[in-house]
Amino acid sequence: MAPPGILWVSSRITHPERLSVDKFSDWYENDHIKDVLELPGAVAAVRYQAAERPVKDGGEEKTYSREMPWLPYDMFLMQNMK
Repeated sequence: MAPPGILWVSSRITHPERLSVDKFSDWYENDHIKDVLELPGAVAAVRYQAAERPVKDGGEEKTYSREMPWLPYDMFLMQNMK
């Protein structure tokens, strides 16, 4: 058996006209994570989403994680998915 470790996967939508954020999120949270957690040795899953940082360049201010402004990602623990 392999020692414990972390599997990190990064993804992004490259063609939003063909795949919406809502459709991707639905597949990811309702299908993909369940499939991953059924793999031997997978005991937990966390979804990270890049948090937007505030910008003040004359444009509209973007939001960011108010709970943890130092953290560049919002975290979503995928609980009870099995």
